[in-house]
Amino acid sequence: MLGFIFLFWIGKYFYNLAERFGRSKWGYAILGIVVYYTGTIIGGFLLGISEVIFGTTFFTDLPDIVFNLIALPFGLIFNYILYKILENAWEKRGKIDDLDTLDGGMINKG
Repeated sequence: MLGFIFLFWIGKYFYNLAERFGRSKWGYAILGIVVYYTGTIIGGFLLGISEVIFGTTFFTDLPDIVFNLIALPFGLIFNYILYKILENAWEKRGKIDDLDTLDGGMINKG
């Protein structure tokens, strides 16, 4: 249940960011969720690799829920980094409606 709440809030933040800058709202909401899962998977791999390097069985002896809670911050950090990258890039460019076209003319808003 806690996972669904995280997915909702992650999707909501990326949805609102995309809406603010006139981008694909659902596309970026889904991207945020995919990046969250990617971050937790990479975090799990890093924890497993650290276990092999140090020769311990600390993480394999933990229950799955505890291991997932340890990997959770990795997903959140990946999301925060992506959010800030998108926000900074879009603030520099502005909204899609305000951008020039490829041929140098302005987009017709009428």
